[in-house]
Amino acid sequence: MSGGSDIIGSATSETTSGTGYSAAGLPQILSRDDLIEALGRLLALAQEPRAFLIVGINDLAVTNDLFGFDIGDELIACVERLIAAQLTADDLIGRVASNKFGIVLRAGDSHAMRETAERVLKAVYETRIETSECRLAASISIGGILLPEHAQTPEDAILRGLRALSAAKETREGFVAYQPCSIQDEQRRQNIRIAKDVASALEAGRMRLALQPIVSTTTWEPAFYEALLRMELPNGELVPAGRFVSIAEQLGFVRFLDRRGLELAAELLEQEPDLQLTLNVSGLTCSDPGWLAALRHLARNSRLATRLMVEITETAAIHDLHQFRTFVDALKELGCRVAIDDFGAGYTSFRTLKGIAIDMVKIDGAFVLNLLRDSSDRFFIRAMVELAGSLGMETVAEWVGNEETALLLAEDGVDYLQGFHFGQPAIVAKPNDPGSAFTSETF
Repeated sequence: MSGGSDIIGSATSETTSGTGYSAAGLPQILSRDDLIEALGRLLALAQEPRAFLIVGINDLAVTNDLFGFDIGDELIACVERLIAAQLTADDLIGRVASNKFGIVLRAGDSHAMRETAERVLKAVYETRIETSECRLAASISIGGILLPEHAQTPEDAILRGLRALSAAKETREGFVAYQPCSIQDEQRRQNIRIAKDVASALEAGRMRLALQPIVSTTTWEPAFYEALLRMELPNGELVPAGRFVSIAEQLGFVRFLDRRGLELAAELLEQEPDLQLTLNVSGLTCSDPGWLAALRHLARNSRLATRLMVEITETAAIHDLHQFRTFVDALKELGCRVAIDDFGAGYTSFRTLKGIAIDMVKIDGAFVLNLLRDSSDRFFIRAMVELAGSLGMETVAEWVGNEETALLLAEDGVDYLQGFHFGQPAIVAKPNDPGSAFTSETF
């Protein structure tokens, strides 16, 4: 094994025939079929426990979009070599997909699995990759599963490993181990509690809005505010949308949340005639005629519609591109502006968005968070700003936490900034509360 180097070149090495190792002394990379066959043999023998990891390269679509597929392939090859360098002679590595690798560890306990995952994460994180065009940084996520404890077939091992990988990406934890059924059952019970809370809050009118300022880099004043949904529990506790929206999507009643969010936003726009708002909607709402009908009803006041920007996440946008385009066209017809949220977190490219009437791109906060420490993130942001500008789109950088980051982003041409540096979300007062529509309470 070896640690991550400061810079690694993109040249691949020749495999030494019959040894299972390349000429550089790294494990040979198995094809997907060979990896599945090896997993099958190990599970059939079941002589000793093993650990199985799936490593996925994050944001590869952004790299392909900005630099081309050849550079993307060079990045994959470099990451492959970095991963292989962290393994022992008894471990196996192979391709699961073009940007995903499967690793079978000789050590079969959870401690060894986590230790290897953390070593691989560290090696990739600390290495700057030298491609034929420029120096890049790679980001990965890892899911892990114990064999044969949690899977008895290669297909189940890969499926559950991919589930753990998805959880690692969603939580941004780097590594997530597959959860056994007992933990999953507790998660289901928790989901049921959340679902009941959401249904009760909708019925009792306990959904609230919190506003967070989005600041212009020209005036350094709030240009508009993002309206964030909050659920108020009977005891007064306010729950952020991140804790209940995904459950609502799974159960099919997220459309009721989005409609209530729209109603609250419309009430606030009526109350504050100079206010400009952005409002997030679920990807499922793109195909909900009821939500558009409600917007048309509210948009009879055309001034209201022109002060509302609708945000749709990048992943929702590419789920059904035709449906998304139709939804955007309907919004534009009503006078609303449209933004893509969390751009760069998934697999959308600017080529995909070309020809769709998008007004604004919100750059995923993961690129902003370490901007002062990672120059490659700044390079990506500059490239995204340039591409967005060429398509007539404005840009917002999220998760801005300090003045130095804000000044760098402004220098690089970002149009608007959002984050705790400019203000935490402030709860909007209830209609019957005295005084301003904004309270000093933050969440």
